Amino acid sequence: MERQILLPIDYEELHIKNAYWLDLLVENMLILELKSLTHLPAVYFKQVRTQLSLLNLKHGMLLNFKVELKKSGIFRIFNNFGKERMTS
Repeated sequence: MERQILLPIDYEELHIKNAYWLDLLVENMLILELKSLTHLPAVYFKQVRTQLSLLNLKHGMLLNFKVELKKSGIFRIFNNFGKERMTS
């Protein structure tokens, strides 16, 4: 498991070296984004989708710890065009 990974963005001639922070990457196949908020804005779901696209992965989870029932703070997010596992 890797944590606090910096992801770059390359678009045409623009290169941003440290554009995104990835909270956790589990077994090179699952992105975990961790939050502790009473309300999750839609931007956090879009953030995980963008990270999945940048790494070309299929599975991500957004975990919110500031909820009464833990199961109501677990959100699965998918990238239908991604791969099951990162290739080296």
